[in-house]
Amino acid sequence: MKIWMNEDRKKGVDGERKKNVCNMERMKEDVSRERRKNECSRERKKCECGGESTRVYGKQERWERERRNEVNRRKERNRNNRSKKKGEGKVRGEREVEEIKIVGWNVAGVKNKKADFWEYIRGFDVIGLMETWIEKKEWEDLKAKLPEGWNWKCQEAERKHRKGRAMGGIITGIRKELVEIIGEREEEEGIQERRIETGGVIWRIINVYNREGRKETLENIKKEVKEDEEENMIILGDFNARIGIEGGWEESEIVNEVVKRNSKDKKINGEGREMLKMVEERGWIIMNGQKRGDEMGEWTYEKDDRKTVIDYGIVNWSAWERIKELKVGDRIESDHQPIEVIIKNKWKKEEIEESSVGGQVQD
Repeated sequence: MKIWMNEDRKKGVDGERKKNVCNMERMKEDVSRERRKNECSRERKKCECGGESTRVYGKQERWERERRNEVNRRKERNRNNRSKKKGEGKVRGEREVEEIKIVGWNVAGVKNKKADFWEYIRGFDVIGLMETWIEKKEWEDLKAKLPEGWNWKCQEAERKHRKGRAMGGIITGIRKELVEIIGEREEEEGIQERRIETGGVIWRIINVYNREGRKETLENIKKEVKEDEEENMIILGDFNARIGIEGGWEESEIVNEVVKRNSKDKKINGEGREMLKMVEERGWIIMNGQKRGDEMGEWTYEKDDRKTVIDYGIVNWSAWERIKELKVGDRIESDHQPIEVIIKNKWKKEEIEESSVGGQVQD
């Protein structure tokens, strides 16, 4: 009897040992799983700081790739910066400022604007006026009357029929103190670009008037802004497209997560879908309704009882971080409201070092 009980106890002890071993194995697996999670988390943090990551999902993947490409472009640009400026007399201006104020505005005709309009315009360093209705024969006379202190450029409006007024037209101005890069680029109808350099960074400021929201103009924008030459890009203009609350942006690891913007205009139309397709394809960001200054997505067009949002500010990833704010103005000179943007031009030393940006503006 004693022998039997001893054997039974042994079996019980062995069973308990097996249970303890199994529990220890489970604990080891849990610890390994936790370590893997922490490693993944560290990889994501590295990615956010410009390091390499094995996998980032969705839109963030494109933006992280763009961040790395931007660093490489800056290194190359800083190496060649001085030689570019010496060649062919392509740079004018010499002053740096803490902030650069930009406006893009469909003014619905520019000839008969009053003093208040021009006083408002003088408050900006970079000016883009769309749908000016100025023909080639009228430009020289108007140019002489424009505010001094800016370098002005005109894309003439076109007359489709003998009767009636000309349609479209863009006028842009760059304050003379800014460093402007002058290029010989062929313009597409409804698109005019100006380039400035400040703090060692090149900005491409593209003004757009897309009459009737045409797909052809969107294709021309993509052609104008090649993916490997984006620099810091801002597109301002009248797209004649309604996108509702679509086109939101947020850093996320969730695959196919839908992020909404704020907008007072909830409707989306066919022209808006084409515009969203372009923005999504290039990994750009729509500032309306999600950038400081326009958190609610204000109306940009109002005529009689009709209100819509059809004027936008669009940027690439590298420009997004440098934009201080976007505001929709409140003016009465046009049925469209101006889109006002402020660029931050002062950077902390550690931010510059992190992105490997060297060199200063060279005169």
